[in-house]
Formats: sequence, structure tokens, C-alpha cells
Amino acid sequence: ALNEAGFATVIAASGEQAKQVLASEPAVDVLFTDLILPQGPNGLDLARFARERRSDIRVVIASGHITKAVSRLGEDEDFATISKPYSGEQAIAAVTSALASVAEPKPAHQLH
Repeated sequence: ALNEAGFATVIAASGEQAKQVLASEPAVDVLFTDLILPQGPNGLDLARFARERRSDIRVVIASGHITKAVSRLGEDEDFATISKPYSGEQAIAAVTSALASVAEPKPAHQLH
């Protein structure tokens, strides 16, 4: 669905392979990952790995087990979450929303 909507995608078969892609592909704007990954880091750890390298990368974490704790942790770290199962339209909406959040300037914190 994402390719059909015009997004260029790179697929990694494992958490370890995803880390390699993130380390070698500077043009990744959005990390769309499952919470549970084979071989290597889970989705939260992968998202943190990506943010350590690129603070502006947007993250969408998918899971069939989005709990309040995972959702809150995602919000605290500015990671979007999407519950499985999701439709192609929902995936497109999540990525579009993540990309839009890059374009919006973050409000400056003012000290009073």
C-alpha cells in the first residue's frame, strides 16, 4: 500500500537488518516498525537506535499488543503507534501524519 501511494520503501527482514539499513541509508524519513522483531532489537530499541543517529527521523510502531504503557512510552519519545491489524489506508495515514509532523516547527520552550 505504501509503495502504491508513492512512498519509497526499504524492507528489512529482522531488527538487525533494519539497524544496518538505518546506518547506511541517510534518506530514511520514517521508520515504520513492528514492536516485536526477529533477530536483534525490538521495535522500541530500533526506534531509539534510529533517533540516536538522526534526531529528525519519524517513527511509527505497529503492534497487536499496544498497551497503555507502550502507547505512553511512544508519546514520551515522540513515536506514533498503530494497532494491528491495520489497513493499507491506515498505514498510509500513519506515515503521512508522521511526515507532516516533520514539517511543523516544534514550539520553542520559553523560560519565564
